[in-house]
Amino acid sequence: QPLTNREQLAKSEGPCAREHKFMFSDCGTALRRRNVYVLAQQFHERARELAPDDEHVLFNLARVLYERGKTDKARECLAMSVEMAPDFQAGKDFLAFLEGTARS
Repeated sequence: QPLTNREQLAKSEGPCAREHKFMFSDCGTALRRRNVYVLAQQFHERARELAPDDEHVLFNLARVLYERGKTDKARECLAMSVEMAPDFQAGKDFLAFLEGTARS
């Protein structure tokens, strides 16, 4: 089955710079909001390849993993994001939610 234009873009080898993480991450977020989770995950994974140390990229990847029912992998991404940036409140809150300790 041929790849769609979006799938081709998500798998594109480049040339890409670290700054392109925003494009991939924004596309992934838009796709997640439209419940296109598999493709959204591909875009977030591509953003992570470009910026492996960006806590926001990991958070966005965790969101789509959670939506796909991959809670353990989502938790791993969130733990890494909080380890990278201990003050990253969104990451801490989502991790607490997944661990069942979210504040009411």
